[in-house]
Amino acid sequence: MAKTTYERQKRLWSQKIGSEMQFLQAKTSFEAQTSAVNQLKNQLEKANVRAPFQEL
Repeated sequence: MAKTTYERQKRLWSQKIGSEMQFLQAKTSFEAQTSAVNQLKNQLEKANVRAPFQEL
């Protein structure tokens, strides 16, 4: 949703329809959420799943 909002605001801003503040807020929100997703992906790559088991 943040990406869609950002793209819409970017398009409006380029057409001189939207306000700069709305565009910057949408851009900041999109970039922050993209960064959060990338950070979570990096953490997931480093995760190890270990299951305890008993030797018989």
